[in-house]
Amino acid sequence: MVTLDHPSISQAEAWDDYRKSDQSQDFKGKWQDLPIEEFRKNQWSIPHLDAHGFIYYLPALMVAIVKNKDIGNIIGESLLHGLASKNPQLALLNNSQLGIVEEFIQFCNLREDSKH
Repeated sequence: MVTLDHPSISQAEAWDDYRKSDQSQDFKGKWQDLPIEEFRKNQWSIPHLDAHGFIYYLPALMVAIVKNKDIGNIIGESLLHGLASKNPQLALLNNSQLGIVEEFIQFCNLREDSKH
């Protein structure tokens, strides 16, 4: 769970809009229970997350993208850009987790190629 020490996706979204936001409306719980609607309504948040927030939301984002082709280009592109750019936030992941991220990137690339 993201705490007051780290921005949530709704706070990161607010920062993208140059607004302030507290965590009163944020999802509270495990990433596995995070509704996809949170990503849809906070689609500009990913680049504004700190390392701990990025790592907290990463598995939920990856699952949402794999399960939902319609999640939206902005969310997927934003995440893939963050992963492909050798994001320093990825330093918090172990080798096994980095391997899963690599497989996820390959999956997204194959799915994108199949559209053409």
